[in-house]
Amino acid sequence: MTKLTIKTGTEDDFFKRGRQLARAADRGEQLPDERIVSFEDPADERAGGVEDLGAQGPKIFIAIVE
Repeated sequence: MTKLTIKTGTEDDFFKRGRQLARAADRGEQLPDERIVSFEDPADERAGGVEDLGAQGPKIFIAIVE
């Protein structure tokens, strides 16, 4: 069964994980059966925030937090 994780993270976190997965794939390792939906922290002024998700952004964020 595929594991789904929803979290906040930075752009650096996103690319770090991508590099880790690419290295594991290059070594022929089995990749984890998971999907991660990651949003930048809306409290971080450098992040675009929830408004970048469009009209449904606030609803999506509230549903995730709950």
